[in-house]
Amino acid sequence: MKKREQELIASHEAKLREIESKQRDEYLEALQTQVAADAKKEDALRQTIQELQAALENAQEIATQREEEYQRRIEALQSQIEEMEARAGSASVVSVAATKPLLRQIAELQEQLSSKDQTYQTLEKRCGVLSITLIWFAAHLVVSINLVCVQELLKRSVKPLHCSKREMS
Repeated sequence: MKKREQELIASHEAKLREIESKQRDEYLEALQTQVAADAKKEDALRQTIQELQAALENAQEIATQREEEYQRRIEALQSQIEEMEARAGSASVVSVAATKPLLRQIAELQEQLSSKDQTYQTLEKRCGVLSITLIWFAAHLVVSINLVCVQELLKRSVKPLHCSKREMS
């Protein structure tokens, strides 16, 4: 019986080794299949990463180019603003300098008119109304003509600053 038991044990051990070997082979095969699939996924992910990095570099390059272009535009616009401010400043200085004598002349003419009005009132009290009225109208006519001449000079000497659309762009 011992021999039979030993044969049976040996037979079971052989079957067990065969089953273990078969399971090990199946496990190794499944593991190799999984490793191959993981390697394919890893390759695909690496490819995606490379594509994304290339797209990022391209986007950064485009953004840098746009930033440089916008910076050039800003500098050009700032230069135009400075030029326009300089022109406006010089125009206002010129117009102030040109209008001071004219404004002084207007003030003098207004004083003359006021003086003539007082003279008229004094004469009106002393003389007849008709001759004084003629004198008054003559004086006002002279002063009015002088005012119109001064106003025309002002209009000609103070020209508004015009900016065309082309200068702004």
